[in-house]
Amino acid sequence: MKYYASISYDGSFFKGIAIQPNQKTVKGLFDQVLTDFFLQKVSMQLVSRTDKGVHSMDSRICFDLESKIPANKLALVLNPKLEQIQLNWVLEVSSDFLLQKQEFSKLYMYKIKFGPKYPFDQSYHWQMDHPLDHLDQLQKVLDLFLGEHDFRHFCKVDHSRNIRSFKREIQKIYYQKNGDNLTIFIQGNGFLWMMVRYIIYTVISCLRLQIKHSDIVRLLSGAEPSKVDLKSLRPAPANGLYLHSTLVIDELSL
Repeated sequence: MKYYASISYDGSFFKGIAIQPNQKTVKGLFDQVLTDFFLQKVSMQLVSRTDKGVHSMDSRICFDLESKIPANKLALVLNPKLEQIQLNWVLEVSSDFLLQKQEFSKLYMYKIKFGPKYPFDQSYHWQMDHPLDHLDQLQKVLDLFLGEHDFRHFCKVDHSRNIRSFKREIQKIYYQKNGDNLTIFIQGNGFLWMMVRYIIYTVISCLRLQIKHSDIVRLLSGAEPSKVDLKSLRPAPANGLYLHSTLVIDELSL
């Protein structure tokens, strides 16, 4: 039997989602718990990969499993054993269901907290001592990224990966502010490695007047960055980033 599911996890407990030798990862723990419990080899398939410290509220996965437990009871049975991972829901799907062929749009959120630093917030926000100036310009800066652009300078390039194009589409980008908490939301149909974190750092750099609006527009066309630009082209801390939700573009053939 094949199952399609949504999981949440606290990324501060893991060295990322993908398997790494001698490291605690989301896939490693999930596979091991189900393999031990059902006494059969289980291997999770992924839609989205996240790095060390990045959290998820809705990562979509798929796995094969022979079990007499109904699909709607699997989360109830397995969640107490999965530690910092939670199954949000589980559906049984047809045997020919391919996760990689489903079309998804992903919504990320990034949390920033201003003011005194508290240890309980450290793993879940980018903590800043003082509020940002020019916050009234934030949406204007965010809007620079809206639409399809060349994000080659807004990601970490892994030359071992076969990236055919650096063009990606940002479908929505907006923010919410509540007291000392600032949350930025970015939705797109695909993301490069660390792309959201690079966008966030560049946006903050722009509000700090370290990079101009016109420079961001130029870089989004794929133009080579200057030495000054490079100071703003780096990733924001991983701990403030969450995969908020995975949205289905086309109805799934279950």
